[in-house]
Amino acid sequence: MNSLVRLSLVTWASEEQKALYAGKASTPSVRFDRPGMFEPLLQAAPSFCEKWKTFQEEYRSGDGLPLFLVLSALARHLIQDVETGSTHRFDVIFDAVKR
Repeated sequence: MNSLVRLSLVTWASEEQKALYAGKASTPSVRFDRPGMFEPLLQAAPSFCEKWKTFQEEYRSGDGLPLFLVLSALARHLIQDVETGSTHRFDVIFDAVKR
């Protein structure tokens, strides 16, 4: 990263932090729905549903699902889709990720 870009990012972050403390942040506050985050992904990538069910069964007894593990499994699943040329649902999947 060149120094001009780095300086711009630092300046922007600094201004956003000041605005946040002043209650005037330009970024809207978004409440993240952690438990429901996978439903849109599963609708977009039905081929991942079986792995999701297995994951839920395996980690059901814990305090909470370690979602970082299943996110890495989803990434591996999508990489496998790329390798096999099965990318026809990627637009729908990436739209779900953006939401």
